This record gives sequence, C-alpha cells and structure tokens, in this order.
Amino acid sequence: MKKSFVARKSGKKQKQQQATEHVDASQTEQAATLQESSEDPIPVLAKEDKPYPKNKTGKNNRFSHFKPVIIAIVSATVIGSVLGFVMLRMFVGIDHELAAPSPNSLPTAAVNADEDKQQQEAEAKPITIESMNAYALQGGVFSEKANADKWAEKFTDAGMSSMVWEQDEQYYLFLGLTEEKEQAKNLVATTKESSDYDVFVKEWSTDKVEVEMSGEEQKWFQSFQDQWAKSLAGVNKEKALLPADWEPIAASYPKESERGKDLVDAISKVEETTGTDAQITLLNLWNAYDQSLK
Repeated sequence: MKKSFVARKSGKKQKQQQATEHVDASQTEQAATLQESSEDPIPVLAKEDKPYPKNKTGKNNRFSHFKPVIIAIVSATVIGSVLGFVMLRMFVGIDHELAAPSPNSLPTAAVNADEDKQQQEAEAKPITIESMNAYALQGGVFSEKANADKWAEKFTDAGMSSMVWEQDEQYYLFLGLTEEKEQAKNLVATTKESSDYDVFVKEWSTDKVEVEMSGEEQKWFQSFQDQWAKSLAGVNKEKALLPADWEPIAASYPKESERGKDLVDAISKVEETTGTDAQITLLNLWNAYDQSLK
C-alpha cells in the first residue's frame, strides 16, 4: 500500500492520481482472486429428474408408479366382500335352521304371551261385579227365620213353591220371579185368584260389589249372570228350565277357586222344571250367587 503525498504545486491532482492507482491495484487483486477461484469449480449435488414412463399414446403417465398398489387394494376389497357375503349367508342359514320351529311347536312369542295371560288371569285383583235386578212375588218379610219357614209351609200346602232369602237381618219369603214389573203384577193377580193369601210385587236386586278374584273367576261369574238372565227370560215365556243349559257353567268352574263352590253345588241340583217352580230354582241360584260374593 502506497502512501500519498502532497506537493505544493498542483497537489490535488497528484493526490487523486495516487488514489486512482490504489483503486486499480485493488481491482486487479480482486480479479486475480476470482480467476483463481474459477479454476477449481465447486461440485453441486442435485436430484436427477427421471421422466415418467410413457403410456401407449406416448404421454408420460405419472400414476404408473401407484398402479400396483391400487390393483392390490381393489383386489383385496373385492375378495373380502365376497368372502364376507359367503360367511354371512352361511351363519344366517345356520341360525335359521336352529331357530326354525318344529311343526308341532308354537312360536316363542305366542307361548310367552299365553303364559303371561294365564298368569295375569290367575292373579287375584279387585274386580267389580255388576248388580242383578228382577221382580219377585213377596209372600211376607219376617225378623225371625222360624216364622218365615212356618209361612213357607203354609204356601207349600196351598200348592205354591217358595224360598226364604235372608238380607239385612230380615227374612223375605218369595213365591215367584219375573223380568218385568208388569209380568209380576199379572202373576200376583193369578195367585190371588187361586188362594186367600196376599202377595205383593217386590223389586229385588243385589248390589254391585268389588271383590278380590282372579281373571278366570271373573269370567266364570260373568258367564253365570249371562246364563241366569237367559234362563229367566225363557221361563217367563213358559219355556222349561233345562239342566243341560247349566252343565257347561258347572264344568267351566275354575278348579283353584274356593269362592263359588256352593254356587256350583246349587247348579248341579238344577232339574227340568217350568212355571213358578223354575222361578224358585232361579231364585235359589241367585241367592247362592249373592252369598258367594260376600
């Protein structure tokens, strides 16, 4: 590096010349350095770009690398679906054979429903029994049973059937029974013509009650009411009271029940009768029915 100097004459010009020489020397050294560096080039590592294979049309197919993978996936899916469907059919067929009922067996749901229904019918629960109503021919009412029985014998001697019904510590002596009040009035008139005894029309009924009983018992008592009303209607039309009409009622009595045994005994004693005798039989059945509900 050269030092600059100042001359008295034209000093400025000489100083600039030396600076220029200094710059030129620096540039010359830099150029020499770059030349030396360019003689040994630095290797550059770069990824070699390989072209995609061309398809039949001559164009590069960039998806050809994934073709084997796609084929494998599709093949596995198809094969898995087919095998799954085959296995499903096999298991469904086996389950169907196991679950298929035999020709003599009932469906499980139907059997369970029947069992539940039977269990519910066998269980006791509060049941409302409707009242029964009719019109009776009353021969008297007594506070003591002995007096009622005494008068019953008098009516029997006069050729008239009768029965005694106790209610509310009173003893009612009945001589007949009808559906309608007018029928009862006509029967009273006929009775007065054939005897010297006074008889009256008495509207008679048993109260609606709520009792503990099973569903089977409820059905049985309802069947009794239905048959009793049917028999009374027939007797009032001068039809006979037939034991055959009552045999199915006695036969259908629930064996587990204790409530209606006396009533079943009364039904078993029914004989073929007509007129007032049949009416008295129905009165006795009605009384036994009322006692079985108490």
